[in-house]
Amino acid sequence: MILDKKIGRVTQALNLVFEPEWKWKPKNNEIKAGIEYKFEFNYGIGISLGKGFTIGAEIRNPNVYENNSWANSALYAGPTLSWARHDFWINVTFMTQISGLRGMSPDRNLNLDEYERYQARVIFSYLL
Repeated sequence: MILDKKIGRVTQALNLVFEPEWKWKPKNNEIKAGIEYKFEFNYGIGISLGKGFTIGAEIRNPNVYENNSWANSALYAGPTLSWARHDFWINVTFMTQISGLRGMSPDRNLNLDEYERYQARVIFSYLL
């Protein structure tokens, strides 16, 4: 679900993601079924620079819930740059992991077992 609000040259967006994942694993000559829930919160804010360009920032919080517990979580943040015209939109984001909220190693505050330290994304859409 995406919620957004534009006020003048500033646009804010909140993206809520929920993804159930079913897993079947062999265990002791039986097939064990399990379910993992992934949920994510993304918040972005951008300011229009004109001529279709927007600069902004994004915060991302991916989470994993499995075996009746909150297993993994991390917090990312970074800058964004996008360009749009009437039939095309492209966005480039570079984020770094700020903190591991769950599942991190005791000797560091990042969750690098489940998530990357850095993320670079390119998202685009084209209307036919």
